[in-house]
Amino acid sequence: MTTTATDPPAAPDYIAPSRLLSAAYEVAADVHGSGRVPLRHPVDVATLLHDAGYPEHVVAAALLHDVVEDGGLGPEAMEARFGPQVAALVARVTEDDSIASFPRRKAALRSQAVGDGPEAAAIFAADKLASTRSALRRGGAPRAEKLEHYERSLWLLRARYPGLPFLAELEADLSRLRARAPLPA
Repeated sequence: MTTTATDPPAAPDYIAPSRLLSAAYEVAADVHGSGRVPLRHPVDVATLLHDAGYPEHVVAAALLHDVVEDGGLGPEAMEARFGPQVAALVARVTEDDSIASFPRRKAALRSQAVGDGPEAAAIFAADKLASTRSALRRGGAPRAEKLEHYERSLWLLRARYPGLPFLAELEADLSRLRARAPLPA
């Protein structure tokens, strides 16, 4: 079988043995196949968490973390399909799209994700690490307000969960991204 650039990447090996992860991957692939966020992003986030030894429900929530925002499943459908534990984690890392202001929306997300327990915070940290790695691969630097969101996220994660995985790597990536950012006029 030949693949094209638009085909989703193959699922990582750790997904197939799990019914939960297989179902989560299938939904993520359906939503991200034509969405603004490529499937690679949630797979990268889930893989970080899997490799760090997080339980299956956390890895499943990582695969699904952008599905509500990108119009896949609503919160009720998420709970019906994946159970309350996964749905609650996805809800904790989902932005409130009723907040129009980018800085306020991101501040609310940081507070919600980091304030709702170490599993949600781990997904949030892995999401930021996957995003900074992607930005480094692409070259250039993120918009100033996005870089500020990443930096504030790191500060809050460190303050609340200093032993959380990914924080040292996130700090190193942010340092490299800061070096690429244009200086203020």
